[in-house]
Amino acid sequence: MKTEFNYQNKVLTLPGSVLEKIATASDSDLRVLLVLAGRADLQESFDAAKLGVALNLSEKEVELSIAFWRGAGILKTGRTAKKGALPPEKAKEEGNTTASEGSGPLVFSPQSCPTYTGKELEKLMEERQMLRRLLKECQNLLGKVFNVAESNKLVALVDYLHLPEDYILLLCSYCKSKDKGSIAYVSTTAYELFYADIVTLQALEEYIAGRERQQDFENFLRHLLGIGGRKLTPREKRFFESWRAMGLPNEVVSCGYEASVDATGELSLPHLNRVLLSLQTAGAQNRAEAEQCIAAHREEMKKLYGSKTPPSKESKDQNEFKSFDTEDFFNAAKKKGKNSLFAGKE
Repeated sequence: MKTEFNYQNKVLTLPGSVLEKIATASDSDLRVLLVLAGRADLQESFDAAKLGVALNLSEKEVELSIAFWRGAGILKTGRTAKKGALPPEKAKEEGNTTASEGSGPLVFSPQSCPTYTGKELEKLMEERQMLRRLLKECQNLLGKVFNVAESNKLVALVDYLHLPEDYILLLCSYCKSKDKGSIAYVSTTAYELFYADIVTLQALEEYIAGRERQQDFENFLRHLLGIGGRKLTPREKRFFESWRAMGLPNEVVSCGYEASVDATGELSLPHLNRVLLSLQTAGAQNRAEAEQCIAAHREEMKKLYGSKTPPSKESKDQNEFKSFDTEDFFNAAKKKGKNSLFAGKE
């Protein structure tokens, strides 16, 4: 039997990926999605209470359905008005009113998620054994038994943000590894990641790997510069982040540090920064190439200054800063000859 749609004068448009989620969507989820697809006014100014009345659903049911489709990647909510928008609580701390409560797209926050009493939670666990298992595993990972408020925070990650079970377990494990073993910290981190669109297991794994690389590089710099375990100053943080972004191998950074100290007689973060920028521009990928760059630079400086009397400390520092100008450094290294790593680079 052949079937076809009678479109008349209206058409509903939905993402094709909806088909992949129909099997796990509830009746309420499907009703909410269809109404949103056909009502542009509700997309522009979402009101869960009004939509609930229209569909004979509670406001909580509507919000959970929105969370389902948001977690499935079908809907975008709250953050579409302004790229990089903050959760409401952070927006208020920074005096940002764009995420304030009121009319407009639904904004997810811990304050607006559904909550359950102890009896409601127990009933929920009976109906959904997966949730009970997740709760138990999270308690084991964090080393504590959750009370009702803490259990609500965990349930919200599943039913409100619609985060996968393995995602939540990995997040708990990661937070515990940082000695942040409270469900409150896990929940706060989950919302921050949610607002950064890190909502899949793969995205979380990549995020954690990146943070671990960042921490490893910071530990390397602390040891290299003799900073130890004290708190970094804002200035040091800026330099560290800049050097991490350069992507230079540790051995190249070490070589640059040694050259900087040899030139100035002391640790100078601005001077070291110039040296590393020069090595990055020159394309040094290992210690041998970095040493070649620096040797070429020193030969060029000898041609410029020869055996003249060394300048005073103040002018010496100034000359050293100038001598590590990125373009000059690169050009000096190229002059080493055709067999150098700079041969053919223009």
